[in-house]
Amino acid sequence: AEDGHVTKEELFSLRQLGWGDGKIYREEAEAIFAINDSLKQATPEWVDFFVEAIGEFVLNGTEPKGMCDDDEARWLIGALDHDGKIESIAELELLVRVIEKAQNVPDFFKDYALRQIEQEVMLGTGPTRCGGELSATHISAAEVGLLRRVIFASGGFGPAAVSRKDAELLFRLKDATVQDENAPSWDELFVDGVANYLK
Repeated sequence: AEDGHVTKEELFSLRQLGWGDGKIYREEAEAIFAINDSLKQATPEWVDFFVEAIGEFVLNGTEPKGMCDDDEARWLIGALDHDGKIESIAELELLVRVIEKAQNVPDFFKDYALRQIEQEVMLGTGPTRCGGELSATHISAAEVGLLRRVIFASGGFGPAAVSRKDAELLFRLKDATVQDENAPSWDELFVDGVANYLK
């Protein structure tokens, strides 16, 4: 945290400390968040560790394993949203990964994740926008990928089942960006998502 960087040696030590007893505890998860908040730039290695460690704590820290209950979801949202927004692609990836890996997540948790992605599209800022700077309102390939993973995740409405709320989100995004240069994969996601809901 002092220099805002994590070296390979420090990351190796963190892995040893975190998984030394085979489990990530709340205090360790909070310490990992504190390091993440202090980083000037997250390396791919750090993102992998951060997502893996916090995901392990949320999904397997308490019984029943593989579940994200209301308390765990509220803790994670509080840790991510302490300053009112998602700061990095690591934090966004963590949200999506928990929804993907969990057998079930609370509806408000999935809603929170989708709201973060929608906000980035509408405002043109955020971690999916080349490091966070402002860019035109459109749906990027990164955002399409995240949306697909959340909407079709097993921890959502149902395995590969699109809810009415998900379909309404897709229509809001379509209406807001219909004149813009969206990623080519957006049309396919829109059709897949709406068709799945109608079925």
